[in-house]
Amino acid sequence: MVPAPFVPLFDRYRTLGAELVAPTVQARDAAYAFGRDAFAALGQAGLFRLPVPQGCGGAGQGMGAFAAAICGLAAGSGDLGFGVSLVAHQVGISALVEHGSPDVHARVLSDLLDGNKLIGVVNAERGAGTDLLGLRSRATPTDDGFVLQAKKRRVTNVSEADWMLVSARRTDLEAKRAVNIYLVDKTGARTFTRPAHDLNALRTSPTGDLVAWRQPLPTWAEVGTPGSGLLQFKTMFSTERIWCAFLYLAAIERALARGLAFVQERRQFGRPIGTNQYVQERIVQMEVARDTLSALLWRTVEQYERGEDVQKSLSVAKVYGIEAALSAVEHLMRLLGGRGLLQKEGAEKMLRDLHGLAILGGTVELQKMIVYQEAVNAMTKPAPTDLDISLVDVDDIDPALERQLVALTARVFPGQEALEGKYYFDSKPSAVCVARRGDQVVALRPITRRDVDIGGQTVRIAGGIIPAVDPAHRRQGIARAMVERIIPYLQECGYDLSLAFLFNRAPDAFLLPFGFEKLAATFRYTDRTTGNDIGEGMPAYARALTDDTLLERLEAQGVIHLGLGTF
Repeated sequence: MVPAPFVPLFDRYRTLGAELVAPTVQARDAAYAFGRDAFAALGQAGLFRLPVPQGCGGAGQGMGAFAAAICGLAAGSGDLGFGVSLVAHQVGISALVEHGSPDVHARVLSDLLDGNKLIGVVNAERGAGTDLLGLRSRATPTDDGFVLQAKKRRVTNVSEADWMLVSARRTDLEAKRAVNIYLVDKTGARTFTRPAHDLNALRTSPTGDLVAWRQPLPTWAEVGTPGSGLLQFKTMFSTERIWCAFLYLAAIERALARGLAFVQERRQFGRPIGTNQYVQERIVQMEVARDTLSALLWRTVEQYERGEDVQKSLSVAKVYGIEAALSAVEHLMRLLGGRGLLQKEGAEKMLRDLHGLAILGGTVELQKMIVYQEAVNAMTKPAPTDLDISLVDVDDIDPALERQLVALTARVFPGQEALEGKYYFDSKPSAVCVARRGDQVVALRPITRRDVDIGGQTVRIAGGIIPAVDPAHRRQGIARAMVERIIPYLQECGYDLSLAFLFNRAPDAFLLPFGFEKLAATFRYTDRTTGNDIGEGMPAYARALTDDTLLERLEAQGVIHLGLGTF
């Protein structure tokens, strides 16, 4: 089911799919042919302008418009491979629109929007695909640009592409900041592509390998700022997965429409076979799958456009969507009987292409691992309703509250000399998060502010995140409730980073659902008593609060000095 505003787009492109693409599907599948004429005609029809902002020459209709159009196109044509190529092309356009310079826009954008030129996003290597840190391709800076050395495998659009967005590690940058994206002209003298003609799925999508052997690139070929490649690919992976999921929906839509028409016209023993309850069951299963997946996908589009995290929704969509689409096409083949075995019906091609989509962009098995981990992370008890959580400025703590905090600290950390008579370890906090039940303090978390220089920028760090909970009140959701209160408080106060050092590894699983990541960077501080420079020995976990690239810059710097005292 398509939301009402997008129904005209779905219907229009379903008709165009039937007229421009469907007549040649069987021949192109046999010949591993793309369908460049249909691609150009769709560009002229405005397909690739739909989600692009008007200021860049687009229609400004958002992600949902292209989703409706690509779903209608694939449903009308039955060619999921062709749809994959169009999605890859649109993802490349979106990346250039967001991160490309005005010079890049002037050089390539108009032709890409009109369908005169095709673009591919060239990332996968042997041993590196979604694992961007495993990339071996290199871009070496020169006086007038870069020299690219890359070897890529099984990449969508690469054998037909005119332009390619190629991932590589820039040799003058460190660690995570090294991943960048480069716009490469396929006609480069040292760039070679080879089509793949040994595939059993997605054969109408021009897949192939690329080798760039010391290919010179101009300075403008680097897309985005140095070190922005990881962030760009995170966005590209998400948009690709959303739009590809609408191809699963298109397969169900096409199977349902063909199956429903056939069971009403096919007669056996004097009546339509649709009167048979076993036949009806297959139609009902397809109808339910279509409506269920549609609701999930359109909700995901809305979440994405609001800026929400949709990673779990995307994993669920792939796990459910692929299986539902495969089941729908198999239902269609059974309903068609002997006709279902004919290539001209297109069912067997859709089956092959769906198996290819089960691997493309992160396998179904990988998505199941993500969904499982999300389920594990969600298995926490809800916060008790009788809990009062407040954040108190340290200057407003009265003697009675301080005595309660000290007493609670002694119960939580018995025998710790460094905490004797105190409720914080080393540095005096700026605020304390306190959880009360009635008049009793049952948990606390001191929050220590520290301003640290990272790459010439002053970063406001909040030290401390895991609450200390009274032993008699543990395993009741108190710690989680406090962190859920602390994170917004830190953001409201203008902190850039929340940093936690673990006394042991037990809180590891507790931090991950809140967006914390384990850091490889090391931390040092000046001992208050001796003045010695000391390395912090406990593992560090951090969450960026204002800038998604902050953790990458932390890792790139390698060593961060906290100043006087630790947390």
